[in-house]
Amino acid sequence: MKSTSAMVPSWLENLLSTRFFSLCNVHKKQSRNECKMFCLDCNNEAYCAHCIAYSHEKHRVVQIRRSSYHDVVRVKEIENALNITGIQTYRINGYQVFFLITRPINPNNKSLVWTKTSEKESIPIEGVSRTMLSQSAQLPTTAVPTPSNANSRKRKGTPCRAAS
Repeated sequence: MKSTSAMVPSWLENLLSTRFFSLCNVHKKQSRNECKMFCLDCNNEAYCAHCIAYSHEKHRVVQIRRSSYHDVVRVKEIENALNITGIQTYRINGYQVFFLITRPINPNNKSLVWTKTSEKESIPIEGVSRTMLSQSAQLPTTAVPTPSNANSRKRKGTPCRAAS
């Protein structure tokens, strides 16, 4: 049986610890200079679209996107480089994505592998089997209260009209 660290790609720890969405120092005067790309082959920092076009055109690159102030990656972009079987994915704007930082959905669910717990703290990837990743996190459902009688939908009283 192989150890867990042998299954972890060398670029993964850097991807999880990289800070995205800062402005590119090289392309300060150009538009679209936000560093939101990560080159899996170079494995060292976030790049803007201009850096990727000039220096990484034949490399494996993923684009980090923002969803509700969290970093996400499209499943289609990373599934060939990383086995994400069992990792909770979400459909956002018609695309399957997964979050790089764990979403606080259910405190009892501890499926934290392949993600980091905060901007500053990274999960030790050695503990891949803390819990079963195949358990999907379920959003808690809350029942909408229904009116108990027909009068509860009516106004409480006659509206007061302004006197002219």
